[in-house]
Order: sequence, then structure tokens, then C-alpha cells
Amino acid sequence: MKLARIVLSALLALHVLPLYAQSAARPIRLVVPYPPGGIADMLAREVATPLAAVLGQAVVIENKGGGAGALGSSLVKNAEPDGLTLLFTNVGPSAIAPAMSKAPPYDAVADFRAVTLVSRAPLMLVARSDAGFNDIRQLIAAAKAKPAAIEYSSAGVGSFGHLSTELFAQAAGIRLLHVPYQGQAPATLALLTGEVKIALTSPSAQLFDMVRSGKLRLLGVSTTKPTELVPGAQPIADVIPGFDSQYWFGIVAPAKVSDAAVARIDGAMRKVLADPAIAAKFRTIGNEIGSGTPALFQKLIADEASRWKEVVKAANIQSAD
Repeated sequence: MKLARIVLSALLALHVLPLYAQSAARPIRLVVPYPPGGIADMLAREVATPLAAVLGQAVVIENKGGGAGALGSSLVKNAEPDGLTLLFTNVGPSAIAPAMSKAPPYDAVADFRAVTLVSRAPLMLVARSDAGFNDIRQLIAAAKAKPAAIEYSSAGVGSFGHLSTELFAQAAGIRLLHVPYQGQAPATLALLTGEVKIALTSPSAQLFDMVRSGKLRLLGVSTTKPTELVPGAQPIADVIPGFDSQYWFGIVAPAKVSDAAVARIDGAMRKVLADPAIAAKFRTIGNEIGSGTPALFQKLIADEASRWKEVVKAANIQSAD
């Protein structure tokens, strides 16, 4: 009987080991829910090659744009929870898109499991130099004196800049006038042409050049503490305690993925993100390395989903569907 058990165990091992090797040999699909060329795509490609090296397993980027990130997110939600299909998500599809939709195709908290917070990116609050205010307090005072008279631009209704500016207005007790554009480039141009007075937007070389030339004034940054990504900027939290609005990117998996798969991918990603060269590359595109455990990242997603839903409701922002 004992010999039979030994033989059976050996046979099972011979069966299981090839299956494990076969799974490990299959590539990991890292789904980016946007077309190629954007920041999400750039960051995902920056980590994919070193991640593959650490894992000893191919990592293939798959761009699935559409529906403000919903198409790629739904693909991963419905994938096998085997740790081989992952989503390179951000605050848009994981928190804002569901908040803006009357019938979201997924629950970003219940349908996904957080793996690694990859990066964070602040927003910079800028104003035209002739707008009539030189700092955050003066802006708030001017907005209180003339409600809804100060225009701000964004990349569109429901964009992160739009909702972050509404969050700022709600926290400051003011009303601003939203002027949406179709993308970040025309929203920035609107500042130069005088169509709007302010914007709370992603840092860029173009904006820094405008600040240096005197065309724009840097009023603040959306982090709670000063950041080297927007040097010299006063945190908005200095004036509005607790204000914090940062764009983030991270990796999530289908909800039923195993603890072992999460630990394996997160452990490898931590090694990748510890490389100073990766941190330096991230900084060139306005991001800094993320930190924390998968559990903390899961909490961040839940908190963000709740927060942006409340902002949308309080601002009475109409959803597109």
C-alpha cells in the first residue's frame, strides 16, 4: 500500500510539473486600455521588458482602446484568473469611468484585484499672468467675489482635470466655469489665447516653458507636500487642508486571481520599480514611482471610486450614456 502511494504521487508529480512549466512558458498579456503612444502605453512598455527579465517569462503589451478604458478593462475582467492576463489601469477606468456611467460594464472594486501601484502623477494649477491673481488664496477670493466668472479648461467632460478642478472648487467653497475641449492640447492652447483663465492639469515641458516665459503663473500643485515634479509650487493642501488629487497608474488582475499569482507579479514589479533608471524615466513623463502593498492599492481604488462618484454627484455632471 505504501509503495502504491509513492508510485501514485510520483505519477501525479510528473503530470503537474509539465502543466506548471507550460503555464510559466505562456506569455503574460499586459492589457493597456488605450491606443499606443499615450502615457499609459509609455509607462507599460517601460516596465514590460524588465518585468519579463525578472519573471523569466515574456510580457506582451496588448492595446485595447475604447470607451474611456472600459473596453480593455472589460476584457481583463472576463479573462481567466490565472495571472496571465493583467490590466495596466489608472484612475480613469478604475474610478472615473464607472462614476460617469449610468450602467458601468464592471465594478472596479469587486471585479478586479489590485496587484501593484506603479506610479503617481500630480497636477499643476496654472493661471494666465493677466488673470488678476498671483496665488491660490487670491484665486479663491476672486472666485468668491464673482461666482462662476473664472473659466477653466479641461481635456473634456469627465476628464481627470475636469473632476479635479471640481473637487478643488467644492473644497474651496467656490464656483468656477468649466470650458471643456477635445483633448489636452486645445485645453492648454485655450490658456494662451485667453479663452480661459486657469487650468489644473498635468505637468508638461510646454507648460513649464510658458511659466518661465511669464505667459502663465504657477499657483500650486495637487499633492499634499512639495514635489520635485513641479518644483517651487505650493501644495494646494497648504490652503485647503487635506486636498490631494493625483493621477495614478497600476496593475490589476481579474478578481479571482490567486494570492500566489498576485505575490509573484507584485514581487517582480517591486524589483523593477526599485531601479533608479526606471524612476528617472518616469520623471521625464511627469510620474513618480508608486509604493505600498497590493492591499493598500486595493483600498486606494475603493476610496477613489467613492470619491469621484461623490464629486460627479455634487457637481451634477451628466454622464455620457
